[in-house]
Amino acid sequence: MPNLLIPELWKGQCAEWSPALPGVALSAGSSGTCLLQFQQALPASSLDLTLRLTKGAACSNHAVLLTTATAGVNLQAPFGPQDTGVMFRWDCDRKVLISSSSSPGGSSSSAVCSRQRDYEVRISLGGSRAVFADDFCDELSASLSLDSRPLHLYLGVDCAPGLSDACVSRAAFSFAEIREPCDAAMCGKHGKAEGSRLFSSPSLRGCACRCAAGFGGQFCEVPMPTTV
Repeated sequence: MPNLLIPELWKGQCAEWSPALPGVALSAGSSGTCLLQFQQALPASSLDLTLRLTKGAACSNHAVLLTTATAGVNLQAPFGPQDTGVMFRWDCDRKVLISSSSSPGGSSSSAVCSRQRDYEVRISLGGSRAVFADDFCDELSASLSLDSRPLHLYLGVDCAPGLSDACVSRAAFSFAEIREPCDAAMCGKHGKAEGSRLFSSPSLRGCACRCAAGFGGQFCEVPMPTTV
């Protein structure tokens, strides 16, 4: 699987790229916060992200933010009045999902997740729900209300004033993959696209067409003889 953690795809001044790429560590320094932005905008309709990260201390406060905001992003207040999106993060011994949902205070959920270890994190946006899952702790979900604007992906670490004194201003990520729905047009007028493909990839691997009655072929382009 291609790993998106290479310097050419991201922008930010606080990243330490591993000499043995791929892999990156984010160091917040005196500011307490570090953000790394993926350079391509993402569709707001449906997305699946897979990330591998290392929780190396009790308060390794990793953050993953998907937002319509293109500037002025703040992990302490991630959504302005005109922004929509969702943030997935650790607050020391808990993992938290925060959505900009249309309700006045947004919506959120959290669960204890304190073990220091490597995690494979799976983030899904689809319909009206956001899901934050990993290979060890409880799954979280929250209501989600997005508009048609593209989303921007940020990886971060947050150790700003007001958080635990045990917080460390460094967070390591070793893998990132983004998948998007297959192009509906690939199956023409006689089929429905199913599955997902790697973001911005010309490959159709992971995609398939479910054909209407009377049609077949890879893209439902072949009329099939009817049987009596």
